[in-house]
Amino acid sequence: MAGSDDALYELLSQAKQVRALRAGLGTGELLEKEVREFTYRLLRDFRSGVLFEHDIALAALAVALSRDWNTPFAEEYIIDLAKLKNPEMRRSIAIARLAARRLYKSTDTLSRSFGSADNIEAIGNWHLIHPGREECSDQLAEFIL
Repeated sequence: MAGSDDALYELLSQAKQVRALRAGLGTGELLEKEVREFTYRLLRDFRSGVLFEHDIALAALAVALSRDWNTPFAEEYIIDLAKLKNPEMRRSIAIARLAARRLYKSTDTLSRSFGSADNIEAIGNWHLIHPGREECSDQLAEFIL
């Protein structure tokens, strides 16, 4: 399925929503905090054993972050997502791994970075961002959804 993952990565990179997201991140119109809140909100819908309905949205974020917003947060998002092994999120994980390869261009660095995260609970600090805050950024949702 590597070929279909490459095709999806390219398709997402050309999507108007991803281009708008890249532009918003690049200009500061969208902030890291908003991306974290949005991601946290999406991940609340994760259910083990059920295909994750926001899988492509997470993949789109990985593509946007890998292209023009090369920051510690972008690296954290992409690497943490790429570390996962959840079959419910197969597409976003595969896209994050492609994004990481494109960022690092070194499989040695990449394999050291991946470590061993087995499930969704292993994603960085996403589950700790604004506990109890229910809303997500409407602006970011417009870019992605």
